[in-house]
Amino acid sequence: MDLGVENFNPFHPYLEIHQIHSRNQDSRNMALEIAPGIREKMLDLLVPTKKEIELQKRIIEQLCRLLRNRADILDVNYAFIEPQGSTGKKQTQLRYDADIDLFVGLDTSDYEETLALDSDKRDRKLGRTLDRLVDTWFQPVLEEVSAEQIQKAYSQHPYLTGEIDGVDIDIVFCFDLSRQEIMESGPITAVDRTPHHTNYVAQKLDDKLRQDVRIFKSFVKAGYGYGDKCAIGRMGITGFTIEVLSIFSGGLIPAIVRFLNLRDMPLDPENRTLEELMKIEGFQDDHLIIIDPTDTNRNAASSFDSRTVKWTNLRIEKLLGDIKEEDSAAIIKQVIEKPIPVSAPPSRIENHAHVSEFKSDENVHYTILRDKLYSLGNKLQYLLEKERTGEKRFGRALFEVYFEEPIYSIAFLVESPNISKKYERRGPPIHLSEAVRNFKESHDRIIEKDGYVWTIEEREWTNASNLIDSSISEKMPEELRRLPEIGDVSRKNLNVLHKYILQIETNFTLDDAEESNE
Repeated sequence: MDLGVENFNPFHPYLEIHQIHSRNQDSRNMALEIAPGIREKMLDLLVPTKKEIELQKRIIEQLCRLLRNRADILDVNYAFIEPQGSTGKKQTQLRYDADIDLFVGLDTSDYEETLALDSDKRDRKLGRTLDRLVDTWFQPVLEEVSAEQIQKAYSQHPYLTGEIDGVDIDIVFCFDLSRQEIMESGPITAVDRTPHHTNYVAQKLDDKLRQDVRIFKSFVKAGYGYGDKCAIGRMGITGFTIEVLSIFSGGLIPAIVRFLNLRDMPLDPENRTLEELMKIEGFQDDHLIIIDPTDTNRNAASSFDSRTVKWTNLRIEKLLGDIKEEDSAAIIKQVIEKPIPVSAPPSRIENHAHVSEFKSDENVHYTILRDKLYSLGNKLQYLLEKERTGEKRFGRALFEVYFEEPIYSIAFLVESPNISKKYERRGPPIHLSEAVRNFKESHDRIIEKDGYVWTIEEREWTNASNLIDSSISEKMPEELRRLPEIGDVSRKNLNVLHKYILQIETNFTLDDAEESNE
């Protein structure tokens, strides 16, 4: 079975099939490749130094040893303690951009009574148990090594974060479940699949493919579309999906072109068609499908934001063009991440913009606050675009959320930030006599035109910023405190909106707005 190229589109306009040769019968040799000299330059910037790798290994070995010792003291059972993610067995981390995720696997037999409860009671009791273990097991270990910024965080369940010698550390619980158990009954916690992901990727990557993953990952990061801290969209492209794409496609160029084609041609180890996959419950609203090879009931790309996907596709098109032209400077610019600009946007953009900045109390996981701000943004977007009667208000509105803990920002661009006090409200069609009569009884001034009755209404809001400020004051998440002035986080957010997002939101226009280029 050819898992690497099933459904692959060899006729993409940027690709010319030069020849086909067998590489485990799973990949094709594309004529379009990054020139060796350019590839070496990129890898010189992306591959971690020997010193970095040694530091990560030392921290991992020390923490694993201390966690085992502490478990013996507490007489706590566990199935395994090992690093996951890019700094674990996979070794796909980038230079100066790696953290350590230590997973402590628990045996389900030690928690049978709790796991037998219904889901709500189970989660509450399990949360209390894990909370206590974080305090008595994880916390003393990080304190013993003089870790900095030690903090208990909460996602689905509590875990502990800290920093050692500049390296971010997460110590996380999961349950030691087999792949079969996960496929048949699902995971117990959201991270129970992670050890299987690590083992799968580590077994499949060779040295060249590992470097391809690094380049692909850095490319996505350079576009601010990576992971759950992405700047463009609520949720970005994940490291695991980049690794899976690279493994199944056999290399960097086939992987990024395959990403372009995922909308119509999903990646599925079982070779199901798009029509078959879309019949699976929960897949209907997914923008792309990359089936998890360790659990073929799961779409590993289900969380991708459509905005992130559009932006990544646009950048891939440009990257392929730069590779074809062998434009070294342009390729490296696309692949190596730079900070988001903090310069002020052009005045004609600024006149349509509104941005608010907040500080977190740091007691809630960043994904929870991110999601709350996106929910607030969606509500405000609707209020900005429509009057309560359904008529157009300020026109099209865009928003984006960006954060650098503990600072969060929500920024808006509004088509018409100031509008008239009065507007025409359309009533029922003239031929609906009873509805027309009721409408006339409720409104003083009535006119008839275009087959409908109309009246003149007064707006509650004529300034978009006033509406946004009022709504934020009423609906702001309680874990956030609004700051009186904006800082660099908000300036970055505004630049994300006008420099990048306006390139893909083609139906959105601003009067006299300047064109934006990446």
